[in-house]
Amino acid sequence: MARGDYSPSTARATIGIAGARGVTREMLSDQPRGDVIRNTVFAAILLLAVSLALVGLGLLIADNLIDGWSRLNLDLITQGTSSLPANAGLRSALIGTLWIMAFVVLFIVPIGIGAAVFLASDAASFVTGHVLYVDGGVTARL
Repeated sequence: MARGDYSPSTARATIGIAGARGVTREMLSDQPRGDVIRNTVFAAILLLAVSLALVGLGLLIADNLIDGWSRLNLDLITQGTSSLPANAGLRSALIGTLWIMAFVVLFIVPIGIGAAVFLASDAASFVTGHVLYVDGGVTARL
């Protein structure tokens, strides 16, 4: 699929995409030419840096897999801690991670549900979505 060949399946999506394209085109048309060039160069440098980082990460992962492939087996997961590095496994770390995840779920899910119930109730009528400036009154004096 070439760029720009995307055809949405509903009329609502078509209108939304057309509106987004129009707003983007309008916003970008007001920018000075120097800003457009500077932003394009910045985006290209950013993309190059991220690409180099991902290539480096891929090379490191590949190198570790090649060097450690012979040691990857079920004992790595099922063995517990050991004073000998060759016999050490991840069982204790995995069990600890599962315990932490269980406690986080036990505490966070009720808090999230409680927040949703509160925000949907009449008690949250004071939450209006207005921006409250906390700047020592500077904005009020402008």
